[in-house]
Amino acid sequence: MPPIKDFQEVHQTFQTALSKSAKARDINAAIKLLDSLQSTDLSIDEAKEVVDDLDQCFVVPNFIKTEKGKKFLSSIVLISIDRLKDLGRIIRDTFRLKTAFPSQLGDVVLNAWNTANINERSIIQTTVLKDIIECAILAAKPYISKNCRLFMEPFHAKRRRKELSVTLVQVYQPVIFRYLHSANPVVRLNALLIFGSAFPLQSSQFTAEKNSQLLEEQINELHQSLADESPKVRASAAKSVCRILYQWWEIFNNQTRTDFINYLTDELCFDSSSSSVRTAVVEGIDYLLGRYESVDYILPHLPKMGYLLHDPVESVRIQFVRLLTTVNPIKNLNIFTIVHIDHLIYRLKVDTTRSATAVCQLLQPSLFPPPSNKGKERTCNTRRVARCIFLMERNLDAAEKFYSILPKFVSTDEILCFLRFAYYWAEQTVKGRPPKLPTMKLVGNEKLVLPEFQGENDLERLDYKPHQAIWVIISCLTGYLSRKAKSDINELKEQTFPNFNSRKVIEYLPSGLHYALFNFLSYFNPTDDDIELAIEYMSSDDNEAWSEALRCLVKWKALDSFLPKMIRIIELAGKDDEEEDGEKDIGGKLSRAIKCISFIFSNTELRKVVIDDIDNIKLLSEGLTKFLTMLLIKLNIDFEGSEEIDDDTKNTAEILPDVCFTQALELIIALRVHLSIQLLKEDDEESFKSFIDVINTSIFTPIARGILSIYGPDDLQGDNLCYKVLVTLLTLVADMMALHIFDEEKFYVLLGTYTDCIDSDNGYGDDVKKVAFECLSKIVLSVAVDIAPGDDLVHPAKPIISQMVNNANSKDTINIVRNLVDSLVKTQLKKRCMPWLKDSLGDLFMADELEEEGDKTNEEEEEETDQVSAKALRATITDAILKLSEKD
Repeated sequence: MPPIKDFQEVHQTFQTALSKSAKARDINAAIKLLDSLQSTDLSIDEAKEVVDDLDQCFVVPNFIKTEKGKKFLSSIVLISIDRLKDLGRIIRDTFRLKTAFPSQLGDVVLNAWNTANINERSIIQTTVLKDIIECAILAAKPYISKNCRLFMEPFHAKRRRKELSVTLVQVYQPVIFRYLHSANPVVRLNALLIFGSAFPLQSSQFTAEKNSQLLEEQINELHQSLADESPKVRASAAKSVCRILYQWWEIFNNQTRTDFINYLTDELCFDSSSSSVRTAVVEGIDYLLGRYESVDYILPHLPKMGYLLHDPVESVRIQFVRLLTTVNPIKNLNIFTIVHIDHLIYRLKVDTTRSATAVCQLLQPSLFPPPSNKGKERTCNTRRVARCIFLMERNLDAAEKFYSILPKFVSTDEILCFLRFAYYWAEQTVKGRPPKLPTMKLVGNEKLVLPEFQGENDLERLDYKPHQAIWVIISCLTGYLSRKAKSDINELKEQTFPNFNSRKVIEYLPSGLHYALFNFLSYFNPTDDDIELAIEYMSSDDNEAWSEALRCLVKWKALDSFLPKMIRIIELAGKDDEEEDGEKDIGGKLSRAIKCISFIFSNTELRKVVIDDIDNIKLLSEGLTKFLTMLLIKLNIDFEGSEEIDDDTKNTAEILPDVCFTQALELIIALRVHLSIQLLKEDDEESFKSFIDVINTSIFTPIARGILSIYGPDDLQGDNLCYKVLVTLLTLVADMMALHIFDEEKFYVLLGTYTDCIDSDNGYGDDVKKVAFECLSKIVLSVAVDIAPGDDLVHPAKPIISQMVNNANSKDTINIVRNLVDSLVKTQLKKRCMPWLKDSLGDLFMADELEEEGDKTNEEEEEETDQVSAKALRATITDAILKLSEKD
């Protein structure tokens, strides 16, 4: 082909081929210019744009995508041989891009090297390969180093070629051994990574003795890297050694293999300074086991690695379980001779879902064996049920967790068959005709590093029989099937659990397992008998699983009758329905009603079902006000009309448990807030304020002030009703104040109660004081950010903080104030929304110093811990002022 004459036309052709919208024909048009390019002097000035275009061909992926394009680029490398150093720099620069394609570029340069003459190969070796290897070692960014290694991979893959093996030794030997001993751990790490990829360096020009000596040097370098002071280097060395052993097993003698494996399993896998090293060792051993010849070398070491199952770092535990999963299929090997199954069950119980999933995958072939080709379905399921019982006897919680994860590893049909037989076995056992189950044989403990636990049978400890406990597993797996079946759920129930009768099942289940039955029932459409059973079950305070029964009613949408009934009991204070349901225990009825309704409103899922029923909410709110009267009676607080209260109400107040009053208070305030918000949504602001004000005038102030006026520090603590009621009120109203539900006037009225509680002169006791401090801290954090200073430029949060600082005289209260100051400073530094804060803290610091000087004469009377805490508070205020000053 004649040389190029119109460089502008060629430039335009390449610009089109390099564009994002380039078509295959555009790229082919550029490729066809190769012959003309080879016969053209590209060093002249007119060719500069074309040369730049040729460089861009290595940056833009259009040409690298096809084989024709790669061949074209290989030819361009040889065309540009005189300026190959610049081209090498351009290639290295592409490695900084996220869209880099280093392996393909390596193929391109390798193809160019294959077709080059001896001089051209020498230039490629010195100007491209050597520079890229040094870049791989000296790169500060890991992804650049990785891209350089990927570029060299095609050369490493073809290292057996005579000429290429010589080239690789020539480019690596001068630099790799030097950089492996660099003072910089990052350089050592990068050198090790590319060395591991290039291993083994052998030259066809060397004698066998010299190659053997070179191999010995490389093995020594690997040993030194395994003992490197940097954890990252040790971790990478562990992986590299295992990968090298896997790929080049034949070139090592038995002693070298044994030395490497011994060091990995005896030393590095117990490296206490770095979990990443331990993880890397186990991961590398797992990879090496893929080489069949390595199995006999590794298996004897696995039992002593058993401690890794209880490693404090999750990634190590998971990797060790995966290693056990790898060796599990090996013939004539029982993994329980490495670690006893008790330890795996323990990890199943206590570990995270991620770790438990790995353990479940490991145990699945043993505890839920696959069907045998020769065996029948029933035979297979008898083994599965027998092993289910074994697992429950070891630990019931672990068994429930195992079967909740199991569906990830077995088919739905297998689970259906197992459930059908488990239910059949339980029913037949109740009838006294249990199907015979095989026993599970365990390995001996003689040589185990982790032997079995010497604990009791978990089912015996809980006093459960196997046919009772298996309902936990049935319920767990039914939940999975219900999500899969969806619309066919009733058909599933008929086929899998024929003749199911919830009343018969609950008769033979102990109370501790009733939750499993109700959980099971919640997955199906209920029968009338199921609904009656749930309602009857909730009628007794002795039943432990009442919350699960309530969930069933909600899920079945059967609250239409149940909720009004509970509200009616509260509305009538338990009096007028005695004849209707035959229950005369008024206190029990009221307690149960409050307990159930409190549970509904405390659970987000259940609350959504009933919260929009405004009529019933209003009835409930009105009915609950009667509890206020009974609470005042029980607390001996005088109130208007107390002389007119009948004896029945007084008697009821005395027999109700304390928890009933605190739950009623929480409900009263929560419902009143909800109803007031409904008024606000209707733009009735006056009614909203009036409705909210009742919380202050009729609930908080009379009860809180009444308690504080009657009871002293000895009463206001512990489990006393007066203390629990006061804490409930202080906490709930503080939450409302923090949300700015009360206007300015009511806010300060309510605030007075809290400031009185923290005033040491009032003597309400340390417990009340601590609660009030916590509430005020919550209020201040909200007010400080959301409210601007008043006309007098004094922010409302400032006097509260001042009172808290002045009255903080115990370790607990001082720590609360310190945490408050830290939070305020962090918020100010981030949002710059409290310009008054710095001056306020300065005033507090000055006042605190004066107070400290006045107190010095009484230091003997103070406790040492309080002195330390007070100094810590002063230090906190000082640090806060300094931080705010630096920011300014």
